[in-house]
Amino acid sequence: MEASAPDFEARPPAAKATRHSRSIGRRAVEHTSTPPKPSETRPETPAQQYTKETCDVSKVLVANMGSTELLQTNGDTLTTPDSATLGRPIDNNTKRMTENAGDKNNASNAAEDTEMEVEKLLEHRQLSDGRIEILVKRVGQPKEDASFEPEHEIQQGAAETLYDYWRAKGGRTKTLFYEGKDPLPETYHVFKILHHEKKGTGFQLEVQWVGYPATSSNTSLEPEAKLKKICPKLLKEYWERQGGQKIYIGRRGRPRRAH
Repeated sequence: MEASAPDFEARPPAAKATRHSRSIGRRAVEHTSTPPKPSETRPETPAQQYTKETCDVSKVLVANMGSTELLQTNGDTLTTPDSATLGRPIDNNTKRMTENAGDKNNASNAAEDTEMEVEKLLEHRQLSDGRIEILVKRVGQPKEDASFEPEHEIQQGAAETLYDYWRAKGGRTKTLFYEGKDPLPETYHVFKILHHEKKGTGFQLEVQWVGYPATSSNTSLEPEAKLKKICPKLLKEYWERQGGQKIYIGRRGRPRRAH
């Protein structure tokens, strides 16, 4: 299988206003003054600190674990996501995680990569860099063979299973940051950039966070300048998928519609 822990501000994230209409097209499921409350006991609001992820949204390979780029860069201080709350997971997410069955240099072996269905997520733990790993039990494997996998990789290959896991515990934010004897400091990682909007002379981009579904109540719009600092690779890849940033800037700075 195969997408982070400096200082943080002690203030809550900016609240979320009614999302203004977007003329720019958006992908599946990426503003600002009172966030819609999630259907949970405690508001789920990513805050204080989040980190840089360069996870690839392509097929997840078990053999390529731990290849993500960490956010920690010379101790830079990061601000919080503008807003994000935990809502319901999106539908039609696959529950598959893949395992490399052979040499990548051998085309025939690569074609025989096997898929292993996730049966259950058992427990979670936090790494020193703030990322979360979850113990994964796959179909047909004994419990003792379960292994800890990075959360963002599980989200890539078995998103619905991941969202179900957190929902069963009362919500990811509540579980990690508000409960227990020693709640973790609020740390959030960029999972994917989904969409952009022209604002003034620049852009804001819709961000999906690791561990949260890409629904409007969970994503947040972040300034491009912030994303250049915390996830430059993801930002570059996003604009490349869009055909380049310049095509969205028409004459006199007027934006063109996204495809």
